[in-house]
Amino acid sequence: MGQRTVRSNTIRVIKYLFFLAVGVVLFWWMYREQDAQTILSSIQDFNIWWILLSLAISMLSHMVRALRWRMLLQSMGYEPRTVNVFLSILVMYMANIAFPRLGEVARCGVLRKYDNIPVGKQLGTVMTERMTDLVVLLVLSATVIFFQWETLSLIWADNQSVDSSVAGILASKRILIGLALIALMTGILGWLFRRQLTRYSFFLKIMMWIGQIKVGVLSFKKVKRPGWYITWSILIYALYFLMTYSVFKAFEPTSLYGIDVGLSVLVMGSVGMVLPVQGGIGTYHYFVIETLKVYGLALTPASVFALVLHGSTSLFMIFFGIIAMLLLPPLNRRWRALPID
Repeated sequence: MGQRTVRSNTIRVIKYLFFLAVGVVLFWWMYREQDAQTILSSIQDFNIWWILLSLAISMLSHMVRALRWRMLLQSMGYEPRTVNVFLSILVMYMANIAFPRLGEVARCGVLRKYDNIPVGKQLGTVMTERMTDLVVLLVLSATVIFFQWETLSLIWADNQSVDSSVAGILASKRILIGLALIALMTGILGWLFRRQLTRYSFFLKIMMWIGQIKVGVLSFKKVKRPGWYITWSILIYALYFLMTYSVFKAFEPTSLYGIDVGLSVLVMGSVGMVLPVQGGIGTYHYFVIETLKVYGLALTPASVFALVLHGSTSLFMIFFGIIAMLLLPPLNRRWRALPID
């Protein structure tokens, strides 16, 4: 058992270092020919008030996300404190900068500690949230691609390495189908022999987690006001767009771009962020820079824009993530100390 734990931890460390290296190398590749003095000088040209507005909108989007998640938790009969949910969201974003996907577990751990909500059920609602985000992002992406296809297609046409990567993914279709069939057969066999497997505590623990996740995923059906849930979901991405577009206005070379370019940068930047690289470093910069280049922006201002947008948001989330972690213990001690009527 000890050897398995060591092996599992070793694999996690290797994966972490691999994706970190990919991000760092990609970041270096995008900025290798940039003059540091020119970049620093360009950063000073940004209007600080537009940047602060962007960060304020970012914070508002996190509040909306917290309200949406709380609706799912309420649908399962839990009443977490809104402040705890909001602070857990801030902790999530901070943790995701260091370790991809760790933030989802971290925010669940916060509510498990302070509001006594089982992590398994929370993970189910997290899956519901992620599926909702995926649907909204796919609809937004389809809309942008439909109206901007001729422009965005240049990103792929001008990058042979991207074409090769896409071709490699398509060539691996048989492998993906094979893995899916293996997973399906494993699930069927597990179901058929579930009575025999119940003798093993490990299997029982897995079934318990699956049951909790199922409850969480189905929580959307129990949402009392589904209209508000959908509204919050749309509003989150509307705020993401305004956050991005505010930085457009902060920088003279991008200040004249319209909504279409802002939406394209939002969609392509989101692609860079969902890849399993710590904080989207390198991947986010690549997609944003290449997108702005096909809209006619020169390499240097495109690189500076991506650096400022990603950097300001990341530093902002690290700072407020730490503040959230510091606020959670005293706030909850105070609530527990209040007399009950």
